[in-house]
Formats: sequence, C-alpha cells, structure tokens
Amino acid sequence: MAQPVNDNIENAYVIAGDGFTVSGSNVDSTTQPDEATSNGSVSSVWFVYTASADGTVTFDTKSPEPGNQLDTILNANSSSDGSGSLASLARIVVNDDIDGTTSASEITFDVVAGETYWLRVWGFDLAVGDYWLNQTSGPAGVATSMVGTPDSDVLGVHFDGGYTMIGELGDDTYYVDTASDVITELDGEGFDSVLTEVDYTLADNVERIVAIGSTGLTLTGNALDNNVIGDAGGDTLYGLDGADILKGRGGDDTMVGGAGDDAYYVSEAGDVVTEAADEGYDSVYTTMDYTLGANVERLVALGSTGLTLTGNALDNNVIGDEGGDTLYGLDGDDLLKGRGGDDTMVGGAGDDAYYVDDAGDVVTEAADEGYDSVYTSVDYTLSANVEKIVARGSAGLAITGNDSDNAMIGDVGADTLSGGGGADRLNGGGGDDILIGGAGKDVLTGGAGGDIFAFTGVDDARDTITDFQADVDQIGIDLAGFGLTGFDASMFESNASGIATGADTRFVYSEINGRLFFDADGSGAGKGVLIATLRGAPELTADHITDTSLLV
Repeated sequence: MAQPVNDNIENAYVIAGDGFTVSGSNVDSTTQPDEATSNGSVSSVWFVYTASADGTVTFDTKSPEPGNQLDTILNANSSSDGSGSLASLARIVVNDDIDGTTSASEITFDVVAGETYWLRVWGFDLAVGDYWLNQTSGPAGVATSMVGTPDSDVLGVHFDGGYTMIGELGDDTYYVDTASDVITELDGEGFDSVLTEVDYTLADNVERIVAIGSTGLTLTGNALDNNVIGDAGGDTLYGLDGADILKGRGGDDTMVGGAGDDAYYVSEAGDVVTEAADEGYDSVYTTMDYTLGANVERLVALGSTGLTLTGNALDNNVIGDEGGDTLYGLDGDDLLKGRGGDDTMVGGAGDDAYYVDDAGDVVTEAADEGYDSVYTSVDYTLSANVEKIVARGSAGLAITGNDSDNAMIGDVGADTLSGGGGADRLNGGGGDDILIGGAGKDVLTGGAGGDIFAFTGVDDARDTITDFQADVDQIGIDLAGFGLTGFDASMFESNASGIATGADTRFVYSEINGRLFFDADGSGAGKGVLIATLRGAPELTADHITDTSLLV
C-alpha cells in the first residue's frame, strides 16, 4: 500500500462543501518533523475545511462497517497566519472516544464563513487501519457538493436536501438518502456503488446499487453491467441494458432485467422474475423450489438441500446443487445437470442432455420425446428412451446401452462399452477399451489404444469393426457363449473364401472381404455364422483371438 496522499499537512485533502464522508487508510502514513502528538510517533492524515457560512459543525470517525472501527483521535486546528504550517497551528478541540461504547472520535466547534480549519485523524496507541471521516452537521442552510480523491472514496449525505457527489478516480461508494441527490462519475473511473435509503436510479458510469433498510425500494440500473441489490423488504429492481445481476434478498421482490444476459438471485416464493423475448441469455439462481418464468433460459440451485427445479418451453439449462434434486426440463432441448446427490432428471420433449455424476441418478424420458443423451462420470446404464451415452473422465468407465439404437462413446480411459438390443454405434475413444455390441447389427470403433472387440455368442453377430489394428487390437470371444471349452490355433483358419476346410476349425476369416465367421462343425455340413466384418480386411490370425469370458 502506498503512502497516503494526505499524509503531510502540506498535502491535506481539501474538503469541498459540507455533508461529506471520506474513507482511507493510515497504514503507511508517517509522522512529520515537528508534528505535535501526545501519543508517541503516530500515523496521521490531514484534511482542510473552509466554512461556507457561520455556524457550528460536527465531525466524527464512525465506520459504517460493523467490526471495522479504527480506534482514532480527531482534532481541529486553526492557523495563526493562514498558512497551514505545523508551526502556525492552534488546537481548537480534540477527542479520543465519543463514549464508552465506541472507539470512534467526535468533535463539534464553531466556524466563521470563509475561515479555514485543519482536521487531523490518527490512531490511538499507534493503531492503523481503515478510517472514516464524516461531517454529521454543518452550517445551517448550506447546499452541499462533495468531491472525492483519486483514491477509493466513501461519499455520503447526512443533511436534508439534495446533494451533488463527485467520486473521481477509484472505486467509490455513495450513500444516498434523498431522491434528488446527484452522483457524477466519468467513464473509466473505477467500480462505483450507491447505497440508498430511497428509490433511486443509477447515474451514468456507476455500476452497483444497494438498498439499505427493510422497507422495500424501487432501484433502477443504467446501460452498464449493473449489480442491483434489494433489502429485506419487497423491492422492485430494474436492470435496464447490460448484463445485470439482480438480487432481491428478503421479501417478495419483482426483478426486471431488461436487455442483456441477466442473472437473478431468488430467495422467496413470492419473488417474480420478468424477461421479455430476445433480451439475452438469462439465469436464475435459487435457494428454493422454483419454476422458470417465460424468456429465461437457465436455472441453478444454490445450497445442498436438494430442490425441485422446473424449466419452461425454451432450451433450458437446469442445474442442481449438492443435494438430491428433482429437475424438469419440459419442452425444448434442455441440459439437466444434477451435480451432487441422487438426482431425478426428467427432460420432457426435445433433444435433452443429462449430466450424471452419481450412480443413484435417475434419468426419465418418455417415448418419442426427441434424441436424448447422457454424459456420465460414473458407471452407468441407459434408461429407456435415451439414445446416447458418453463417458467423461480418464478413470475408465463401464457404460451400458438399452434396446434403442444407441450411440456409445468412451473417453481417454480404458472403458467397457456394452450395447443393448438395438443397432448400436460404439466408439471407445482413447485408452485400451472393450467394446461389446450386443444384439443387433452394431458398428464398433475402437479408437486409440489396444482395444478388444468382444462377442458373447452368435446372437451378437453381424457387427462391423471399422478400425481393427492388427498390431494392438484383439477379437474377444466368450468361449462358453459359443459352446466352446477352449481355443487353440488349430481352431482358426484364414483364407480367401471364408469357408472352413478343417474339421476342427471354428473361426474362419476371409482375407478378401474381412468377414469373420463362426462354424460350429468346421468342414461339416453346417454353415458358418457371420460374426463381424473387419473394414479394410486387415490381417487376422489365431493370435488375435482371446477368451473374454472373464472380462465381460
């Protein structure tokens, strides 16, 4: 942290007008030579104030942030020759603690119009930290204007009437208690906030507005990406343009985001979210059961209790929390993600995508409700009416299809993909995978790694293997499923015709068209049954046949 600008009296912060609040830090301030103190070598900061009228003024160092009160000493001084040098100062008043309940300081003194006074704030017993200096009363009838510093300021109003506050550079905070208060910020001057006790609309170049109290206010943003935050009452929040965050907090709140990708935080059953069509991609974050209103695309549960979340007719993202959630997509091509817990996910009509991360997750789809997909990070079996399953992660998963025509895709781990009763398409991805097509004419692609294309019996026949690599891949045979008790090289034959010529032959491979047959009686009268077609007719020998009865 840099040395404060107003560390020395020569650079005292000039207070423009009355009714101000300013904040800063004395952590890196120093003690000037000849700077009188009764409290050792202290870290002080200086302010200069010129009275606009005769009267009485009061200043204090109370912090608006509970638990962040610096133990201060505050004094006011006049200058015998008007120079403001340390040697010319004469103390008017000094205070350590206001009373026994606070370590803040407060001073009250008379002022003369046009006269200049020097205020000094320092920490008692060498205390350092964040400080506040507030003017809580001023000369009667004085209109006020407050101008901040190039640092991050806190500007506030404590009197009746409207005031103009100019924060300048830094992340400024404005306290507003009258609708006629005027805030001036220029573009690029920091992330600025208004804390208000009254209905209020953000001025240009101010990013955040927060209601103070519990009465319920109407807060309105501007064209920036705003944070619009209510109080404990029933607020009405308007984001207008920009990607806004609207948070009602307590009470039954009405939140209207306007144009832009808005985010709403819902905590009460009576909260109402309003979006018009074509106003961006909008999200609701909720701590309670909730159904999306029209024109909102995304719904996210907050917490760990498990909620019931319901989408709308759009293409929704419906995302649970760490508990066991129930998620409904309704119409549209929805994405449902349970996250932690045993979740129940019901996509409804449309091409829906489910993200599964717990073995207890349940996916429910009715017939003819679109082409639906499960993306899983755990071993998983597809429920009825879901067409696609994709493994996620590198651990190696066992994923199983159903009786539909499934698409099954592995990840980089050593996965086991087992098709069901349909005409399935299996792709192992990376890793040393096991692919079992199951019943139906399946298409098997091993991908990278040394893969096993496995068959459990003649009912699994007539599959197509798209990428058999003779140097790493194998054909897996469940011997019992084929009525065999063992396998040796004499039981395999490779030739041009694909017809067995030996009585002991059980597996015959055509070198011409890549067809692999099982022949139960070899050269006997029985015909061979097509097991698989290896696309491209790669080399296949007896060494490529392996018993997978213990693997599948």
